[in-house]
Amino acid sequence: EKPFVPDTMSNATTDKQILSSQQWHWLEEALQRPAAIRLVVSSFQALNGAANFECWGQLPHERTRLHALLKEHSDSSLVMILSGDRHVGAFYEFDGIHEVTSSSWTHTVPYGAFDDCTNAEECDEKDERRLGDFVRENHYGMMEVDWQRRTATFSLRRTEMSPHYKYTKLRSSAGLVLQTRSYDIPS
Repeated sequence: EKPFVPDTMSNATTDKQILSSQQWHWLEEALQRPAAIRLVVSSFQALNGAANFECWGQLPHERTRLHALLKEHSDSSLVMILSGDRHVGAFYEFDGIHEVTSSSWTHTVPYGAFDDCTNAEECDEKDERRLGDFVRENHYGMMEVDWQRRTATFSLRRTEMSPHYKYTKLRSSAGLVLQTRSYDIPS
């Protein structure tokens, strides 16, 4: 019997959608409200330009619509997309819009999980929108805002490890910053 393989190539048609018309309407209205920081949460990545699996890029017409909508507000607000579902962490930037992917709390994909690669140069997908290497340790995302300095800092931090985790030196460094980026908040 053949294994089930999802059809991701035909998703480029315009009859498929991520958001319903009601959801688009709600998002458009929400973005009209004044805000210094706009956090847009997506269960999967929006800015990744290289992924060939579940992400906004699989439905280009939806991604284009989201980009245009968020771009309208990127001069007057810090626009940050918060995403996950990759089992690696990363920061992205495209056309004034930012994204931080935080995934996974419990089981990040290590080097060599799908082939015999051993480092970021070999393993990480090539994506000009990604800022730095993937975070390949269990982690979570954190946002800190300094309103006096008008900056927002997003970081990916190591989670606490199980006592059974084989790399014992990592167990005691929960909260350690693995990657961080700071952004100016427009006035």
